[in-house]
Amino acid sequence: MIDRIINLESGNFFLHAENKLLVIEDRRTKEKHTIPFKDIGVLVCGTSQITLTESVISQIAENGGIAIFMNKKHLANAMTLPLSGHHLQSERMAAQARISEGMKKRVWKNIIKTKIFNQARVLELLNNDDAGLRKMGDKVLPGDKNNTEARAATAYFKALGVFSRRDKDAEDNNILFNYAYSVLHATATRALCAAGLHPTLGINHHNRYNPFCLASDLMEPLRPLLDYAIVETVRKNGGVNALDKEMKARILKPFVSGRVYIDKKSCEIFFALNRMASSYAAVCQGVREEIVCPLLIPIRSHS
Repeated sequence: MIDRIINLESGNFFLHAENKLLVIEDRRTKEKHTIPFKDIGVLVCGTSQITLTESVISQIAENGGIAIFMNKKHLANAMTLPLSGHHLQSERMAAQARISEGMKKRVWKNIIKTKIFNQARVLELLNNDDAGLRKMGDKVLPGDKNNTEARAATAYFKALGVFSRRDKDAEDNNILFNYAYSVLHATATRALCAAGLHPTLGINHHNRYNPFCLASDLMEPLRPLLDYAIVETVRKNGGVNALDKEMKARILKPFVSGRVYIDKKSCEIFFALNRMASSYAAVCQGVREEIVCPLLIPIRSHS
C-alpha cells in the first residue's frame, strides 16, 4: 500500500469503482483518472459536488483506507472507517479498556513532552529561537498535571505569528490549521483501527462530543510538522492565505515528503502513526512500558 492522499475540492466529480480501481470523473471536463484502491490511504472530499457509489466506500474500507468529508469551516464532519482492522481487535480493545489511570498519565507525559520538543524544533528552524519551549518540555509531569502543554502552546503560537490566537472557529489563518489537523486526525484514526484499538477510548482527551478522543491524543506530536509547512508558506506569501487548491496541496505535502524519527529511523507520517498505535496497543497489553513517539525532521522548502 502506497498510502496516497486523494484530495477532491472545487470541482464536480463522480466516483465509482471499476476493476479494483477508483475512477474519478470530472463532470465538467469529462476527464477521468484512475487510482488503485490499495494505494489510497485517505480520500478527502472537500466539496459538496461529489457523487460516489457504495462500492467506492466499500473498497476503500476493504483496502484499509478511509474517506473524510469536510464542512464549510474546513473541518471533518464525517468519516468512514473499516469495522475490522486487526485480527486481535477484541483482545486489544479489552486491554485498552482496562489500562490504569497511572499508565495513561505516564503515556500522556511522553506524548506531550515529545510534542513540545517538536514545537521547539519548529521555532528553531523558523525563528532561530525556541521561545523557551525545550525547558518547558523537560518539566512535563505525568498526566501533565502542571498544564505545561497549554503554556507551551501560548508561547508557541505567539512566536509563529500567523494569527492572534489559535481558534478553530476563526476565519483567519486558523482555517489552514483546521484543514491540516482534520486530515491528520483522520489518519490517526485509521492507524488506531488498523492496530485493533478503539479510537473513542482516549488517554487524555475526553470531550463528550469528540467520538475519536484517542486519535486526538495520538496526533499531538505530529501537529508541529504540519505547522511548519503552513507557517513557512504563509511567511513566503506575505501574510494571510486563502485555503485554495494550491494551499491545500502545500498543507498535504508533509504527508508525502515530511519525515520524522521513530525507533531511531526516518519515516513518513503514515508509518509513524501506525507505529505509535501499535506501541500503545502493546502498552495496554502489558508488553511494553511506554508508547513510541516521533521526533521532528521538517521538510526544508515548500516552494
